[in-house]
Amino acid sequence: MKNYWAPTTLFWLIAICLTAQEEPIQELDPYWVYGNTVANETPLPTYANPISLLTFDASVDVQSRNFAEAQGDISIRGGTFENTGLSLGGVAIFDPQTGHYLAELPIDPQMLYTPSIRTGFLSQQSSFNATVGSIQYDWKPISVDQGSISLSFGENQLQTQSLYFAKALGENSGVDIGLSRSESDGAVEFGDHEFKRVSARYYVHNDRSEWITAFGYQDKFFGWPNMYTPFGVQETEDIQTTLVYSQFSQKLGHHRTLTLTGYYRENSDDYEFDRDRPGIFNPFQHKTKVSAFKAEFTQDFSDGSNLSLSTEFFADSIESSNLTNAFQSRTYGKLQVGYLKKSLAENMDLAINLALNDTNRDAAVVNPSVRVVYHLDDSSAQSLLYAEASRGSEVSGYTAVGSSTSGLFAGNPNLGVSRSTNYEVGYETKGEKFGGKLAGFFRTDRDLVDWTYSFSRTSARTANPVDIDTYGLIAQLNFANEKSEVVLGYTLLEKDEDYDIADVDASFYALNYANHRVTLSLKHKFNDHLKILWDNEYRIQEENPLRNSDKEATLSYLSLVYQPIRDIDWEVIFSVDNLWDDDFEDIPAVPASPRQIAFMTTYRW
Repeated sequence: MKNYWAPTTLFWLIAICLTAQEEPIQELDPYWVYGNTVANETPLPTYANPISLLTFDASVDVQSRNFAEAQGDISIRGGTFENTGLSLGGVAIFDPQTGHYLAELPIDPQMLYTPSIRTGFLSQQSSFNATVGSIQYDWKPISVDQGSISLSFGENQLQTQSLYFAKALGENSGVDIGLSRSESDGAVEFGDHEFKRVSARYYVHNDRSEWITAFGYQDKFFGWPNMYTPFGVQETEDIQTTLVYSQFSQKLGHHRTLTLTGYYRENSDDYEFDRDRPGIFNPFQHKTKVSAFKAEFTQDFSDGSNLSLSTEFFADSIESSNLTNAFQSRTYGKLQVGYLKKSLAENMDLAINLALNDTNRDAAVVNPSVRVVYHLDDSSAQSLLYAEASRGSEVSGYTAVGSSTSGLFAGNPNLGVSRSTNYEVGYETKGEKFGGKLAGFFRTDRDLVDWTYSFSRTSARTANPVDIDTYGLIAQLNFANEKSEVVLGYTLLEKDEDYDIADVDASFYALNYANHRVTLSLKHKFNDHLKILWDNEYRIQEENPLRNSDKEATLSYLSLVYQPIRDIDWEVIFSVDNLWDDDFEDIPAVPASPRQIAFMTTYRW
């Protein structure tokens, strides 16, 4: 581990010496979180997990194998699964082996608020080892006794059970527990799965402090033909994930807050290239361990301005049967200073952020970011214009640097630090019954790690660095009245790439993006007993020689929800996933999941 003691000590001395005026604090403008942008919160093929609310979001592309909750790569604004970050309660949760396991978060989503999608400046504030965007999950408080139980069944012997129970222990504390399981023979042959998850949390708070301690464990087995390789074999994954998490927040007076967060995460994976011939070529068995700690100090000023100082440390290790071509452990450090100046000029705010990222295996990188916001004077809605420039960096996971330079997954031990710079302008508005946002951006990614394919080699895929320029436009419109909620989104993406080598015929990830993507989510309440939930997307995908399906796709998820008794929160749901039975391959050469029908009943108290 490099010596972080000197800069860290100086960092916290600055925080301790800060003073503030004893004046009333103006209420800060909240993050403009639009809430849930999809209609169906509970997935059909299995129980809900934190990735379920992202599938039809216009700015997020969840590229799945079997289905998203089994194995879903999260791509934001045309990035890859490796440059996406995920944060829980403000601290980054990541898997050092591969971003394929980013979404392995064994926490019941009923313990969490709707996720916030952050890009550009906001992402660099809250993410770690991610360059394009991040997903922020925040804990819900436990204030009342409540719970839910869900049962479902459907085609292909599908059955799921889920139980959530929260108990308030007086006015200032509470506990909650979530239990879920799911199994199915699969929508295609050898597409079976069996999942189990348990999570629990203890929550205590008062006027000056808050403490959250949580535990989660999940066990997942699933299969799919051509899951990672285009050779027509029946592949499987068997994954166990454990998370132990604790966060303590204390108001220090003078409008200061100190938050300390730590966790331990363990992820074990056993991948079989061919389930009928276990261990062929190489047993792909891995166990990663991550220990993390973050300390964050915030100072609010009387004019609404804000200063934040944070330091993060991560230490990981891997035990692997085949990822032995590089180091087996790595430590990381991040120091960050952020300042928001309210009313820098009339109706104008300025936010700046400076981060130092370093590891004991790679060179240190300084990432500055700046954002200017102009608030429009509009009596009917909150509206603003903004412009920003931000920079991020990341280092490669063990699969990329530790794999052999030949074989099914050919790695590259010489991969360095990837850097990304994003320039963006945008407009946002939010009224009582409507909201909208429009953003245009230009992003440069340098030495981004992609997995590529060559028709002249027998490897399934090879890790190669690539320089990519991405041009994008994101638009979203929200509308709501007494009976309906509508979210309409559109994404436009174009890329210019340079692999600097001739032996690349196709890209599995960096060039697997939609040039045009339209999303439409609808919730409509017909009466006190019946409502419809309908998520849709239409896309035109970039050409890819590995894709066996058409590049155009129309995908829909439809649910009819019936509440038999008005004053009892009991629902019976009929759902159809992939309504039009589209065969579009989310990931080139990975077969699509066909149409599925299921019934679910949920009771809440």
